[in-house]
Amino acid sequence: YNFYAGYGAYLGYNQIKYSDNSNKLVSANLSGSLNKNWGFYASAYKDYEHQKDYGIYFALRYTPSSRVNAITSISNESGKTTYRQEINGFSDPQIGAFGWGAYVERDQDVNQNNASVYASYRARAAYLTGRYNRIGDNDQVALSATGSLVAAAGRIFAANEIGDGYAVVTNAGPQSQILNGGVNLGATDGTGRFLIANLRPYQLHHIYLDPSYLPLEWDVKSTNQTAFVGYRQGALIDFGAHRVISGLVKLVDQNNSPLLPGYTVRINGQQNGVVGYDGEVFIPNLLKQNKLEVDLLDHGSCQVNFAYENKQYSAKKLGPYVCR
Repeated sequence: YNFYAGYGAYLGYNQIKYSDNSNKLVSANLSGSLNKNWGFYASAYKDYEHQKDYGIYFALRYTPSSRVNAITSISNESGKTTYRQEINGFSDPQIGAFGWGAYVERDQDVNQNNASVYASYRARAAYLTGRYNRIGDNDQVALSATGSLVAAAGRIFAANEIGDGYAVVTNAGPQSQILNGGVNLGATDGTGRFLIANLRPYQLHHIYLDPSYLPLEWDVKSTNQTAFVGYRQGALIDFGAHRVISGLVKLVDQNNSPLLPGYTVRINGQQNGVVGYDGEVFIPNLLKQNKLEVDLLDHGSCQVNFAYENKQYSAKKLGPYVCR
């Protein structure tokens, strides 16, 4: 029952019967927020079938931010009193998020101190956790890694979780940045593949490719694709990126003077270019055998044929080649 803004109370009775036992429990709790940082919680129960079974718990909570809280509590269960102090740093459900926490506890009944420290990290390939416990005179260390594996597009992808839907990006070029709704998900591998996990089923997703980090010899047909997945199903997204060798070619006339800027150039019979300053023409896709046809307007036309054997991008200008 919420009797005031930020405050709530509960009173209940439960009767449970087993074949050889029964319980009659009366329980109550009270909670409230003192201000935006401080709050409390109190509870108590009593079993009227077993007079020695009762419990009381009180906790004071301090929350300085949405990611950190500290709780001080005291409890008494059937005469056994325990004091506890804990602090937690909560992590976001995103790659690179780090979480942590610790508690110390005093058990008055057995005159024992307990403590624990833990940390978690959400990597792309797995969710990693580590914990150290000190229970009395005993020490415990636990390490764990949880994740998922997806076999698709010719390789095995590792993810900390897949969720209800996923997509595999292919042909996006090496080290391209993949975005979903403006959120940068990460970079593709060396072959241009990337796994997108946790896609909502039966919803259209707009997946973008940021080619800013693409090597100069790569070209991409489209930077925007859509994906639609079913429940616990995947989709394939192909950006059509491919490697090209481009370069600057210098063209000169028969007098060895650079062609004037502004002339239209037909490149390998497939696309058009323009002669720039100092007779330079940009060739977006160099072939082993290249043919350039320049429209000289009133002066007719001229043609250049040249070979290119280098398979790597080079900033070195090609030519000069005489346009005849």
